[in-house]
Amino acid sequence: MKKILFTTVKDTSAEHFKKHGWDVFLYDSLLSFDNDYDVVYFRDPFNDPDFSYNSEVIDSLIKKFGGVQSIDNIRSFDDIYLSEDKWSQAQKYANYMPKTYLPSESEFIVGKMIAKKRISQRAKDIKFEIDKIINDDWIFQDLLDIKEELRVYCVFGEIIPEATIKTSKMNGKVKIVDARLLTPVEIDFCKGIAEKTNLDFIGLDIAGTKNGNLQLIEVNRSPQFNRFVDYYGDGPLNRILDLV
Repeated sequence: MKKILFTTVKDTSAEHFKKHGWDVFLYDSLLSFDNDYDVVYFRDPFNDPDFSYNSEVIDSLIKKFGGVQSIDNIRSFDDIYLSEDKWSQAQKYANYMPKTYLPSESEFIVGKMIAKKRISQRAKDIKFEIDKIINDDWIFQDLLDIKEELRVYCVFGEIIPEATIKTSKMNGKVKIVDARLLTPVEIDFCKGIAEKTNLDFIGLDIAGTKNGNLQLIEVNRSPQFNRFVDYYGDGPLNRILDLV
């Protein structure tokens, strides 16, 4: 089976796909490629802050693979955009996420809310205070009292029990600081989210709050996993990529 992946940069995650037999191309590459692939995976073009994407070019590329099995069933640039849009996610997963507002419909309350860019790049554009008017390219969300934040991987509905632990954005740059296995309650929570999505390969950012609740922070359609490998080695990653 021939598999091809398009991405913004050949980072460590892309290299892992390559080791598993995927051909890897950049979105802005001028290299030619045969269109005789069985599976295509269009990674998140917003993932690299240094990459300036052209939606029309990417849309044209996607349409060239119209008859090919597409990871996440991506058939247009809009499919990618909507899956990454935090406002769309807030509507789809409303029972799992903090209450979310558009700036045009709500006043920002410092200490009670967080402001996020609807389409962002690697946890950038997150504000706990705002000093100017923000338009509806942003969202406001109720601020969570987070005890622990987890990155959980889900592949074709299967929840990978090995999770990594992230630092909060409130403490500066988000980093992976530890790892542990998910509890049965956490696995069930993630399964409920997976059942509501039509995506094949996702990274779920899950918050455990100080009052004992679980909340979905974000669904990442093109998760990174270089730090995941640092903690767990290639075994669990190989299991993930074998499913993909």
